[in-house]
Amino acid sequence: DNPGGLLSTTEKISNYIMPPGTLVTVQNRAGKKDVYKSNGPEVAMPLVVLVNKGSASASEIIAGAIQDRKLGT
Repeated sequence: DNPGGLLSTTEKISNYIMPPGTLVTVQNRAGKKDVYKSNGPEVAMPLVVLVNKGSASASEIIAGAIQDRKLGT
């Protein structure tokens, strides 16, 4: 279980396991966009991230970014 976390923490964690790229873009009601990015090394092996009904927020963003960027399952 990982009930979430701050988006800034998402960036910090991703810097250990994901090469440079966009993780998520958040847009508020006024239209202001905040882009959160990874800036880590190239990973030489596939990643596996387990999520369950207790996963949310930062953990799901990282898991989704890994899948979207075809870095793992």
